[in-house]
Amino acid sequence: MSESPSGYPLIADEDLRLADLPAPDAAYQDQLPFCGSIDGYAIAEAMHGDCIELADAAERKGLDECSLAELRLIAFARQRQEKWYDQEPAPGWIFRSISDAIEAIPSSACPLPAPRPTNSRLDTRKLRETFDLHLPAWQQGVHFLLDQILS
Repeated sequence: MSESPSGYPLIADEDLRLADLPAPDAAYQDQLPFCGSIDGYAIAEAMHGDCIELADAAERKGLDECSLAELRLIAFARQRQEKWYDQEPAPGWIFRSISDAIEAIPSSACPLPAPRPTNSRLDTRKLRETFDLHLPAWQQGVHFLLDQILS
């Protein structure tokens, strides 16, 4: 498992579980593992911005309009501000908003014309082994796409 610059295990949005979230009133030390479960600096770099400025912009548009990734960036940025600038800890509302985003709509609530697997991520193991391929991490594709769009 990869680690963030702060030394905590990275957790992809799709792997995030409610149990990973700190309590809304969590102390600074209890927020660290969650806030450090993304590399906000790498995300900001891929978006050609500063993580604090990007978090501020996401907050300004409204938490209800934010993606899970944006909410997590806000939590990361607020934790960094507390560490480096002695500002208040990440407010509890951010963890409640992330919790709401995780629980938002279970797949069982969306009737579909055909049954769908609960986990439909593509398993590329057989493809990689058969053709001796090394497939890049999906994050590299996102970085490439963002570079193309933003340049």
